[in-house]
Amino acid sequence: MTFLSGLLAFALSSCAITPSAPPIPRLTELAPTAPRVQRLQIFSAESEFQLTAVLAHTHDRLQLAVLSPNGQRLFTLLHDHDGTRYLPDSTISPPVTAPWLASRLGWALWPKESLESAFANTPWSLHSVANRREVLFRHRIQASILLSDACTVIEDFQMKVSMSISPLDSSKPCAPL
Repeated sequence: MTFLSGLLAFALSSCAITPSAPPIPRLTELAPTAPRVQRLQIFSAESEFQLTAVLAHTHDRLQLAVLSPNGQRLFTLLHDHDGTRYLPDSTISPPVTAPWLASRLGWALWPKESLESAFANTPWSLHSVANRREVLFRHRIQASILLSDACTVIEDFQMKVSMSISPLDSSKPCAPL
């Protein structure tokens, strides 16, 4: 119960007025992968959560199942040709909207060229140098993404939250930027 109340407090502390939803590139531009079990850490000023996530994508769908530390499915994010949404199998109300989570994952998953193409003619833009990406809305940095084989760190400045994604079997979890 403490875990669920902490997650609810995180959700409430993360509420803020956000820019319009960023466009997400076409699924066909994302290389398919088999399901991968990942360690998902979420950091905010008030709390830190370590969860397990199973991520898979094809040219038809991107799916992320988020599990509690004891393996209970908390919620499932689905992005496909019908849009972005949480599946009704959720045992909790996710702390962020489905488009927010899908876009942040997308900023780390899609190739740079696909993001630049999706952002064209919108208030969104991408600045990328080596393994670091910055996503901007009207020339203002919204998020910073650090990409590596060992760990991906997504820092969202608007929501004041960081997420790290690393292989579950990694010897040590990664930390926020």
